[in-house]
Amino acid sequence: MKRLIIGFGLTLALLTMLGALDVAQAAGLGSPIPPKGQQPPPPGPDENTPVWRVQINLTVCDLPNAGTDNKILVAMNEINYTVLDRPIDDFERGSTQMYDLLLNGVLKLADIKYLKIYKGGSDGVCLTGFTLLVNEREIYARTISPSQWWLDSEYYGYDSRTLMTLGSTLRGYSGWQAWTAPSRPHLLPATEIGSRLMTAVGTGMYDFNVTSQHSLSWLGSNCDFGPRCVYVLDDKTIQVRLDIYFKCIDSLLGDGGCADVTVTYDADLRFSCVSGMIGVTKVHDGGETSSNGNFVTAAGEVSAVREYVGSRLTHAFQNIKFPACSPILVYPVDNVVGIGAEALL
Repeated sequence: MKRLIIGFGLTLALLTMLGALDVAQAAGLGSPIPPKGQQPPPPGPDENTPVWRVQINLTVCDLPNAGTDNKILVAMNEINYTVLDRPIDDFERGSTQMYDLLLNGVLKLADIKYLKIYKGGSDGVCLTGFTLLVNEREIYARTISPSQWWLDSEYYGYDSRTLMTLGSTLRGYSGWQAWTAPSRPHLLPATEIGSRLMTAVGTGMYDFNVTSQHSLSWLGSNCDFGPRCVYVLDDKTIQVRLDIYFKCIDSLLGDGGCADVTVTYDADLRFSCVSGMIGVTKVHDGGETSSNGNFVTAAGEVSAVREYVGSRLTHAFQNIKFPACSPILVYPVDNVVGIGAEALL
Protein backbone atom coordinates (compact mmCIF):
# COMPACT_ATOMS: atom_id res chain seq x y z
CA MET A 1 0.00 0.00 0.00
CA LYS A 2 1.25 3.46 -0.81
CA ARG A 3 1.08 6.28 1.68
CA LEU A 4 1.48 10.02 1.43
CA ILE A 5 4.27 11.74 3.31
CA ILE A 6 4.30 15.52 3.47
CA GLY A 7 7.35 17.46 4.71
CA PHE A 8 8.41 21.09 4.95
CA GLY A 9 10.57 22.61 2.23
CA LEU A 10 12.31 20.48 -0.38
CA THR A 11 12.30 16.72 0.05
CA LEU A 12 14.62 14.23 -1.52
CA ALA A 13 12.40 11.14 -1.73
CA LEU A 14 12.63 7.53 -2.71
CA LEU A 15 9.69 6.01 -4.56
CA THR A 16 9.76 2.26 -4.16
CA MET A 17 7.81 -0.73 -2.99
CA LEU A 18 10.02 -2.14 -0.26
CA GLY A 19 10.19 -5.87 0.18
CA ALA A 20 11.22 -7.75 3.27
CA LEU A 21 14.66 -6.70 4.55
CA ASP A 22 17.08 -8.58 6.70
CA VAL A 23 16.78 -6.50 9.88
CA ALA A 24 20.21 -7.41 11.19
CA GLN A 25 21.84 -6.60 7.86
CA ALA A 26 19.96 -3.31 7.53
CA ALA A 27 21.10 -2.29 11.00
CA GLY A 28 24.70 -3.22 10.31
CA LEU A 29 24.80 -5.86 13.03
CA GLY A 30 26.84 -9.03 12.99
CA SER A 31 26.26 -12.27 14.85
CA PRO A 32 26.11 -11.72 18.62
CA ILE A 33 27.64 -15.16 19.34
CA PRO A 34 31.39 -15.58 18.63
CA PRO A 35 32.76 -18.84 17.29
CA LYS A 36 33.79 -21.38 19.94
CA GLY A 37 37.18 -20.63 21.47
CA GLN A 38 37.15 -16.91 20.64
CA GLN A 39 36.63 -14.02 23.01
CA PRO A 40 33.24 -12.28 22.81
CA PRO A 41 33.28 -8.91 21.09
CA PRO A 42 33.46 -5.79 23.27
CA PRO A 43 30.13 -4.28 24.31
CA GLY A 44 28.55 -1.84 21.93
CA PRO A 45 27.52 -1.72 18.29
CA ASP A 46 29.45 -3.32 15.45
CA GLU A 47 32.29 -0.95 14.47
CA ASN A 48 31.51 -1.67 10.81
CA THR A 49 28.03 -0.15 11.13
CA PRO A 50 27.63 2.39 8.28
CA VAL A 51 27.40 6.05 9.27
CA TRP A 52 25.14 8.23 7.13
CA ARG A 53 24.56 11.19 9.45
CA VAL A 54 26.40 12.72 12.43
CA GLN A 55 25.12 15.72 14.40
CA ILE A 56 26.38 17.61 17.42
CA ASN A 57 24.28 19.69 19.79
CA LEU A 58 26.28 22.39 21.62
CA THR A 59 25.07 24.45 24.58
CA VAL A 60 26.74 27.75 25.52
CA CYS A 61 26.84 28.82 29.17
CA ASP A 62 24.39 31.45 30.34
CA LEU A 63 27.16 33.65 31.76
CA PRO A 64 28.63 37.07 30.91
CA ASN A 65 30.98 36.92 27.91
CA ALA A 66 30.20 33.21 27.45
CA GLY A 67 29.52 33.52 23.71
CA THR A 68 32.03 33.97 20.92
CA ASP A 69 32.32 35.29 17.37
CA ASN A 70 35.23 32.93 16.67
CA LYS A 71 34.65 29.83 14.58
CA ILE A 72 34.30 26.47 16.33
CA LEU A 73 35.45 23.32 14.53
CA VAL A 74 34.68 19.67 15.20
CA ALA A 75 36.81 16.73 14.01
CA MET A 76 36.25 12.97 14.24
CA ASN A 77 39.59 11.76 12.85
CA GLU A 78 42.79 13.09 11.31
CA ILE A 79 41.26 13.94 7.91
CA ASN A 80 37.78 14.98 9.03
CA TYR A 81 36.58 18.39 10.20
CA THR A 82 33.51 20.59 10.06
CA VAL A 83 33.27 24.32 10.72
CA LEU A 84 30.16 25.14 12.73
CA ASP A 85 29.04 28.29 10.92
CA ARG A 86 25.45 28.99 9.94
CA PRO A 87 23.77 32.20 8.70
CA ILE A 88 22.85 33.16 12.28
CA ASP A 89 24.72 34.49 15.30
CA ASP A 90 26.28 31.20 16.38
CA PHE A 91 27.34 30.54 19.98
CA GLU A 92 25.39 33.29 21.69
CA ARG A 93 25.14 33.28 25.48
CA GLY A 94 22.71 30.63 26.71
CA SER A 95 22.04 29.22 23.21
CA THR A 96 21.76 25.61 22.10
CA GLN A 97 22.28 24.74 18.45
CA MET A 98 22.37 21.50 16.46
CA TYR A 99 24.85 21.13 13.58
CA ASP A 100 25.34 18.46 10.95
CA LEU A 101 28.94 17.29 10.60
CA LEU A 102 30.57 16.57 7.26
CA LEU A 103 31.45 12.92 6.76
CA ASN A 104 34.74 13.18 4.85
CA GLY A 105 36.76 10.19 6.06
CA VAL A 106 33.86 8.77 8.09
CA LEU A 107 32.11 5.78 6.53
CA LYS A 108 31.51 3.59 9.57
CA LEU A 109 31.60 3.80 13.37
CA ALA A 110 35.23 2.68 13.46
CA ASP A 111 36.16 5.90 11.61
CA ILE A 112 35.05 8.01 14.59
CA LYS A 113 38.48 7.96 16.25
CA TYR A 114 37.70 10.77 18.69
CA LEU A 115 35.61 13.90 19.03
CA LYS A 116 37.64 17.10 19.04
CA ILE A 117 35.98 20.48 19.57
CA TYR A 118 38.40 23.34 19.01
CA LYS A 119 38.62 26.98 17.99
CA GLY A 120 41.08 29.66 17.02
CA GLY A 121 41.26 33.27 18.08
CA SER A 122 41.20 34.82 21.51
CA ASP A 123 37.44 35.31 21.99
CA GLY A 124 36.71 32.54 24.48
CA VAL A 125 33.51 30.50 24.65
CA CYS A 126 32.00 28.68 27.60
CA LEU A 127 30.31 25.36 26.89
CA THR A 128 28.09 23.59 29.41
CA GLY A 129 27.94 20.38 27.43
CA PHE A 130 27.29 18.65 24.12
CA THR A 131 25.46 15.68 22.66
CA LEU A 132 26.62 13.56 19.73
CA LEU A 133 24.12 11.82 17.47
CA VAL A 134 24.95 9.14 14.91
CA ASN A 135 22.32 8.22 12.34
CA GLU A 136 19.90 10.49 14.22
CA ARG A 137 20.23 8.60 17.52
CA GLU A 138 22.08 9.89 20.58
CA ILE A 139 25.30 7.96 21.12
CA TYR A 140 27.28 10.17 23.53
CA ALA A 141 26.54 13.07 25.85
CA ARG A 142 28.76 15.05 28.16
CA THR A 143 28.18 17.67 30.79
CA ILE A 144 31.42 19.59 31.10
CA SER A 145 32.88 20.09 34.57
CA PRO A 146 33.59 23.65 35.75
CA SER A 147 37.33 23.44 35.15
CA GLN A 148 36.70 22.60 31.47
CA TRP A 149 33.97 25.09 30.63
CA TRP A 150 36.03 27.66 28.79
CA LEU A 151 37.61 27.16 25.38
CA ASP A 152 40.01 30.09 25.37
CA SER A 153 43.53 31.05 24.41
CA GLU A 154 44.40 31.58 28.08
CA TYR A 155 42.51 29.93 30.92
CA TYR A 156 44.09 28.91 34.18
CA GLY A 157 47.45 29.85 32.61
CA TYR A 158 47.39 27.52 29.60
CA ASP A 159 45.93 27.34 26.10
CA SER A 160 42.62 25.50 26.39
CA ARG A 161 41.10 26.02 22.96
CA THR A 162 40.72 22.27 22.37
CA LEU A 163 38.31 19.91 24.12
CA MET A 164 39.21 16.32 23.21
CA THR A 165 37.10 13.25 23.89
CA LEU A 166 39.06 10.10 23.13
CA GLY A 167 37.60 7.20 21.20
CA SER A 168 37.94 4.94 24.25
CA THR A 169 35.91 7.44 26.27
CA LEU A 170 33.21 7.57 23.61
CA ARG A 171 32.97 3.79 23.46
CA GLY A 172 33.01 3.43 27.23
CA TYR A 173 29.92 5.61 27.56
CA SER A 174 26.73 3.72 28.36
CA GLY A 175 24.88 5.42 25.53
CA TRP A 176 27.44 4.23 22.98
CA GLN A 177 27.28 0.66 24.28
CA ALA A 178 23.47 0.66 24.16
CA TRP A 179 23.26 2.36 20.75
CA THR A 180 21.59 0.44 17.95
CA ALA A 181 21.49 1.39 14.30
CA PRO A 182 18.14 2.62 12.98
CA SER A 183 16.73 1.51 9.66
CA ARG A 184 17.83 3.32 6.54
CA PRO A 185 16.00 6.55 5.66
CA HIS A 186 13.46 6.58 2.83
CA LEU A 187 13.62 10.32 2.26
CA LEU A 188 15.59 13.43 3.17
CA PRO A 189 13.32 16.17 4.54
CA ALA A 190 13.98 19.81 3.82
CA THR A 191 15.34 20.56 7.29
CA GLU A 192 18.02 17.91 6.88
CA ILE A 193 18.97 19.08 3.39
CA GLY A 194 19.31 22.63 4.70
CA SER A 195 21.34 21.66 7.76
CA ARG A 196 23.74 19.57 5.70
CA LEU A 197 24.23 22.36 3.17
CA MET A 198 24.77 25.05 5.81
CA THR A 199 27.77 23.35 7.39
CA ALA A 200 29.18 22.51 3.96
CA VAL A 201 29.02 26.19 2.97
CA GLY A 202 30.40 27.34 6.33
CA THR A 203 33.32 24.94 6.06
CA GLY A 204 34.07 26.04 2.50
CA MET A 205 34.15 29.71 3.48
CA TYR A 206 36.50 28.91 6.37
CA ASP A 207 38.81 26.99 4.02
CA PHE A 208 39.14 30.13 1.89
CA ASN A 209 39.68 32.39 4.90
CA VAL A 210 42.69 30.45 6.17
CA THR A 211 44.38 30.47 2.75
CA SER A 212 43.72 34.09 1.76
CA GLN A 213 44.14 37.58 3.19
CA HIS A 214 40.56 38.23 2.03
CA SER A 215 37.57 36.52 3.66
CA LEU A 216 34.14 35.09 2.90
CA SER A 217 31.17 35.20 5.25
CA TRP A 218 27.39 34.88 5.28
CA LEU A 219 25.60 38.03 4.15
CA GLY A 220 23.42 38.62 7.22
CA SER A 221 20.90 35.88 8.03
CA ASN A 222 18.89 36.06 4.83
CA CYS A 223 19.51 32.41 3.90
CA ASP A 224 17.79 29.71 5.92
CA PHE A 225 18.02 27.14 3.09
CA GLY A 226 14.29 27.44 2.68
CA PRO A 227 12.48 29.14 -0.21
CA ARG A 228 15.07 31.91 -0.53
CA CYS A 229 18.09 29.67 -1.05
CA VAL A 230 17.10 26.29 -2.51
CA TYR A 231 14.98 25.86 -5.62
CA VAL A 232 13.67 22.88 -7.55
CA LEU A 233 14.81 22.88 -11.19
CA ASP A 234 13.44 19.48 -12.18
CA ASP A 235 12.65 16.15 -10.55
CA LYS A 236 16.36 15.34 -10.15
CA THR A 237 17.94 18.75 -9.64
CA ILE A 238 17.98 21.53 -7.07
CA GLN A 239 19.63 24.92 -7.28
CA VAL A 240 21.46 26.38 -4.30
CA ARG A 241 21.59 30.19 -4.42
CA LEU A 242 23.77 32.12 -1.98
CA ASP A 243 24.64 35.72 -1.21
CA ILE A 244 28.15 35.74 0.27
CA TYR A 245 30.07 38.74 1.56
CA PHE A 246 33.57 39.04 0.12
CA LYS A 247 35.77 41.23 2.32
CA CYS A 248 38.72 42.61 0.36
CA ILE A 249 42.02 43.48 2.05
CA ASP A 250 44.78 45.13 0.05
CA SER A 251 48.23 43.72 0.83
CA LEU A 252 49.66 47.24 1.07
CA LEU A 253 46.80 49.53 2.04
CA GLY A 254 44.86 47.17 4.28
CA ASP A 255 41.09 46.95 4.68
CA GLY A 256 40.39 50.27 2.95
CA GLY A 257 42.60 49.54 -0.03
CA CYS A 258 39.95 47.72 -2.07
CA ALA A 259 36.18 47.49 -2.21
CA ASP A 260 34.13 44.75 -0.55
CA VAL A 261 31.52 43.07 -2.75
CA THR A 262 28.56 40.72 -2.52
CA VAL A 263 28.91 37.51 -4.51
CA THR A 264 25.62 36.03 -5.68
CA TYR A 265 26.49 32.42 -6.41
CA ASP A 266 24.27 29.62 -7.68
CA ALA A 267 25.01 25.94 -8.19
CA ASP A 268 22.83 23.19 -9.66
CA LEU A 269 23.05 19.83 -7.89
CA ARG A 270 21.71 16.73 -9.63
CA PHE A 271 20.84 13.66 -7.56
CA SER A 272 21.16 10.06 -8.68
CA CYS A 273 20.90 6.69 -6.97
CA VAL A 274 22.86 3.49 -7.67
CA SER A 275 22.32 0.36 -5.55
CA GLY A 276 20.63 2.56 -2.97
CA MET A 277 23.59 4.94 -2.65
CA ILE A 278 22.84 8.61 -3.26
CA GLY A 279 25.11 10.45 -5.66
CA VAL A 280 25.24 14.22 -6.17
CA THR A 281 26.87 15.97 -9.11
CA LYS A 282 27.35 19.71 -9.52
CA VAL A 283 26.24 20.19 -13.12
CA HIS A 284 26.43 23.97 -13.32
CA ASP A 285 27.54 26.93 -11.24
CA GLY A 286 28.16 30.61 -11.74
CA GLY A 287 27.60 33.99 -10.22
CA GLU A 288 27.96 37.73 -10.25
CA THR A 289 29.13 40.42 -7.88
CA SER A 290 27.61 43.67 -6.72
CA SER A 291 28.84 46.66 -4.74
CA ASN A 292 26.48 49.22 -3.21
CA GLY A 293 23.65 47.70 -5.19
CA ASN A 294 25.46 47.95 -8.53
CA PHE A 295 26.52 44.81 -10.35
CA VAL A 296 30.19 44.76 -11.19
CA THR A 297 32.54 42.39 -12.99
CA ALA A 298 34.91 40.68 -10.59
CA ALA A 299 35.71 37.19 -11.81
CA GLY A 300 38.25 36.59 -9.04
CA GLU A 301 35.67 36.84 -6.27
CA VAL A 302 33.23 34.52 -8.04
CA SER A 303 36.05 32.06 -8.71
CA ALA A 304 36.96 32.05 -5.02
CA VAL A 305 33.40 31.14 -4.03
CA ARG A 306 33.20 28.51 -6.77
CA GLU A 307 36.48 26.89 -5.74
CA TYR A 308 35.99 26.82 -1.98
CA VAL A 309 32.24 26.87 -1.37
CA GLY A 310 31.07 25.20 -4.56
CA SER A 311 33.45 22.28 -4.14
CA ARG A 312 32.01 21.56 -0.68
CA LEU A 313 28.34 21.38 -1.64
CA THR A 314 28.36 17.75 -2.74
CA HIS A 315 30.12 16.80 0.53
CA ALA A 316 26.85 17.53 2.32
CA PHE A 317 25.33 14.31 0.98
CA GLN A 318 28.00 11.68 1.61
CA ASN A 319 27.26 8.12 2.74
CA ILE A 320 23.47 8.35 2.30
CA LYS A 321 22.06 5.00 1.24
CA PHE A 322 18.39 4.24 0.77
CA PRO A 323 17.06 0.65 0.94
CA ALA A 324 16.62 0.71 -2.85
CA CYS A 325 16.46 3.07 -5.85
CA SER A 326 13.21 3.07 -7.82
CA PRO A 327 13.44 6.02 -8.61
CA ILE A 328 14.69 9.09 -6.70
CA LEU A 329 12.72 12.34 -7.02
CA VAL A 330 13.00 15.96 -5.94
CA TYR A 331 9.95 18.18 -6.34
CA PRO A 332 7.77 20.78 -4.60
CA VAL A 333 4.20 20.82 -3.34
CA ASP A 334 1.40 22.96 -4.75
CA ASN A 335 3.81 24.39 -7.33
CA VAL A 336 5.47 26.55 -4.66
CA VAL A 337 9.17 25.84 -4.94
CA GLY A 338 10.92 25.44 -1.61
CA ILE A 339 7.79 25.63 0.55
CA GLY A 340 6.68 22.04 0.79
CA ALA A 341 7.26 18.64 -0.69
CA GLU A 342 5.39 15.39 -0.94
CA ALA A 343 6.32 11.89 -1.99
CA LEU A 344 4.56 8.58 -2.39
CA LEU A 345 6.26 5.62 -0.73
